Amino acid sequence: MLHRIILASVDSTNKYVEEHKAQLSPPTLVIGIQQRRGKGQGTNRWDSKKGDLTFTLFTSIGEINVASFFILSQIVSLEIINFLLEYGIPARIKWPNDILVGLEKICGILIQTHVENGIFSNASIGIGLNLAYRETSPAHYNPPATSIANQPNTLPLEPIAISENLTKRILTAINHYTPNQAQAIRATYWEYLFRNQGMHPFLIRGQHRLARILSVCKSGQLHLQDEFGKEYQCSFKDVKFIF
Repeated sequence: MLHRIILASVDSTNKYVEEHKAQLSPPTLVIGIQQRRGKGQGTNRWDSKKGDLTFTLFTSIGEINVASFFILSQIVSLEIINFLLEYGIPARIKWPNDILVGLEKICGILIQTHVENGIFSNASIGIGLNLAYRETSPAHYNPPATSIANQPNTLPLEPIAISENLTKRILTAINHYTPNQAQAIRATYWEYLFRNQGMHPFLIRGQHRLARILSVCKSGQLHLQDEFGKEYQCSFKDVKFIF
């Protein structure tokens, strides 16, 4: 049974789960009506507007093991892609945890896993989806922000209903996952990966390079090859996309 906590105001739904997980029973959905200090990857922040969707799903993760943990991020990303496609919004996945429409960010994902005795006990899956209209995007955003309301021919969406919808999708995908699905999931993830074809500008370990994405490793690292033929296995902190 899915437990629900709806908070009128919260610094971060992921932070709330981390502070209260001992009292939570998975699966629990924590929704923030107003999120003041959303967390992003590393030290990044997720800034939300009134009417946006911000929630964290605290859940067990079934057959997903520590060695293939990035498959969880791929499953979640693809469920968001499928949700947006149903609303006529063609989106792509910017490695490792952003969802883009064109060259603008519409959604961010932050997954924190909890390991006990070498196996996953549970995970906190944080999602921030821009629903509310943006007049402009702050100049320091890279990439700039967009929203569902900014897309043509979209109807207003209710955040709590959408959080329930996405949560059910994600839980179903996790609960039905078996290791023999991993190859198909990785292939579909590649299909929707931003910049999966051709040479593009990156900042790789502090150096500006033109490079192509060769693959996303099972560990989640990004495998790149620059214009000189040099290859890199990059974690999140090693590489930035240049827009």
